[in-house]
Amino acid sequence: CSTPRQREIFVPVSKLALHLGEPDAPARVREAFEAAGVAPQEPAYVELPTDLLEQEAELGGGTADAEGGPPAAGGASGQEPRSAVAGAARPPAPSADALRALADALTAAERPAIWAGSGAAGGAASITTLAERLGAPIFLTHSAKRRWDTAPHPLVPVQPPHEPPVGELLDRCDALLVLGSDLDGMMTQEFRLPLEPILRVDVDAERAAGDDRYASAQALVADAGEVVEGLLGLVGDESTQGSADWGAAAVRAADAAASAALADDTNADGGLAYLAALDAALGDRAAAVVCDMAVSGYWTGGYLPLRPGRRILYPLGWGTLGFALPASIGAAVAGAGRAVAICGDGGALFAIGELATLAQERLPATVVVHNDACYGMLRYDEERRFGRAFAVDLDAPDFVALARSFGIPAWKADLADGDFESALSAALDVDGPSLVEVTGTLSPPRVTSARWPLVHAAG
Repeated sequence: CSTPRQREIFVPVSKLALHLGEPDAPARVREAFEAAGVAPQEPAYVELPTDLLEQEAELGGGTADAEGGPPAAGGASGQEPRSAVAGAARPPAPSADALRALADALTAAERPAIWAGSGAAGGAASITTLAERLGAPIFLTHSAKRRWDTAPHPLVPVQPPHEPPVGELLDRCDALLVLGSDLDGMMTQEFRLPLEPILRVDVDAERAAGDDRYASAQALVADAGEVVEGLLGLVGDESTQGSADWGAAAVRAADAAASAALADDTNADGGLAYLAALDAALGDRAAAVVCDMAVSGYWTGGYLPLRPGRRILYPLGWGTLGFALPASIGAAVAGAGRAVAICGDGGALFAIGELATLAQERLPATVVVHNDACYGMLRYDEERRFGRAFAVDLDAPDFVALARSFGIPAWKADLADGDFESALSAALDVDGPSLVEVTGTLSPPRVTSARWPLVHAAG
């Protein structure tokens, strides 16, 4: 590589960072893939010097330094090296005593619940079976929806835990099994959701223990899937929907109350119309819906109902504009159905050149751009806080004309005209890439940020 200390940039954001000092790329790259795929699944970085690319190589053999500088022969950095194989080490299997203690706590609870994060997303079927035996509601983080395949289900709220009636369920539960989630600020209203007592399962010991905001009453360092399978062997095999005031009945009542509150909120009209059109156009088709950091993305990630074959991908944290368009390329190539990128005009412009990739590769992807000629979230926040908006307006291009210049079929729709659903349906039926530009006013969900529920309550 020609950039000095390039790998040091990637060490904090990758599970494994390798510098290849010998012509052993195949073996080292294979180890990086293995490390990335073992829980917790995180990125791995492999750095290949340009002069190495001109050398002949054989499969296997060789060594690599996995965190400090290049191998000793190439000049070590002084940091303690880590084995590439160690990066792929699996977490320990849960002990019988730990599983029994966890099972006892759950079965003794009158109002148990399950909080499933991205680390548990692949175990939807087993988690749902466990929830049915306990009569426990399942709360999904936005990231867990990327692989969740058992919804809709009477124990899974349609509305997100940010909605007050759904959050009240969390306040009422007397045992919350947290699987593979770091309980971050985005999902917990900046740690304001009442979550206790917490029985936490995580492959990371520090996350499992919790902190001052969400301490764990019980912590088990293990793979969430293995723990759930172990619990199924200890919890009765009879399915239940919970008691008269818990389980499915409580979920149904909370969803109804949240839906009624949304219907009464005139600021939510645009968002609900957008969701209804998106949901109807998608129907039961297999699709990976990829959200950007945009008002339309906030509505989609939190409120779009899950269907069989429908997955929702959501970026980590706040401010990750530009995620959806390039991420939809990966989703389309993965073969999980049609990729649908949900973007704002600002976020789409971060990587608008990816339209060329969609066109060249003829990928099954539909790009939905909500064009309000501004950074909508910033405008909303500024108007609420300062009574005016500034430095947020955008001179956006004609997205339909831009897409068509790449040979991509494109439609324009307006929420107020009610033609978004028909335009999107036509775009989804295209063999290859397509684009829909939709205009109209969208206010963010009333609970997108920790400040806003308090403002709404005060008003």
